[in-house]
Amino acid sequence: MIAGWMGHHDVFAFADRYAPLGGVRRHLAGSPSILANVAMSAAAELWKAIRPEDLNWKHRSLSTLMVTLLEQRCGALGVKVTSPADRDRRGGHVAFSRPGAGSVSEALLAHGVVGSFRNPDSIHFGLSPMALSHAQVWTAVDRLAQVLRTEVWREPRFAHVSV
Repeated sequence: MIAGWMGHHDVFAFADRYAPLGGVRRHLAGSPSILANVAMSAAAELWKAIRPEDLNWKHRSLSTLMVTLLEQRCGALGVKVTSPADRDRRGGHVAFSRPGAGSVSEALLAHGVVGSFRNPDSIHFGLSPMALSHAQVWTAVDRLAQVLRTEVWREPRFAHVSV
């Protein structure tokens, strides 16, 4: 058997030992499918028209906007930005910590905002300059503020954290 990431029992555990899934799915080797390769080929064509300096500018701009909005609009609601303040070190990723982050992450997902929860209390956002606009970052932080202000994240339906 070829052990692969997609056949791992918990693909997000980043464990140092392989623990296979049960059943036939344990044989997934993590190779992309033919359809994924076709999609990647189309994406590669789009990248030809992108200037790296423009992409870098937008990456920095999106992450700076998110950090600023998180601090201004959610700081009083318990959000603490944990990403480096230096944009070059932060890159296009923004993370914050807050008690109850797992349930907050689930509530955000129900409100159309996709983040990445990390134990014990951190939520990460990868801000893709090709896919996101500044308006979408503003909307995401607005929805976070709403989830925190209304305490909807405390509802039982958000108690089970998926990752």
